Amino acid sequence: MLAISTDPLERLIEGRKRYPELPCRLASDAEYKAIRALDLIHRTARKLLAVPANVLVDKDGIVKWAHYATIVADRPDPNDVLEKVRQLA
Repeated sequence: MLAISTDPLERLIEGRKRYPELPCRLASDAEYKAIRALDLIHRTARKLLAVPANVLVDKDGIVKWAHYATIVADRPDPNDVLEKVRQLA
């Protein structure tokens, strides 16, 4: 499992110290390269924001399930995501 954040690496390192039990790898995309490639950009009048998304990709790189948020608080239930992972495993 990989979490991609637009936060700079230093901030992710600090976050990992606060939450060492977080069960995923963290990657910094402060330059929005992956976020742009995945077309997960929300433009506001002041800045670019990454669209919160959960994407399950199989070993061949095929997207098998995705949830793209319309607002930051729009997140799937973690248990629902785990069930999707189990179904795809």
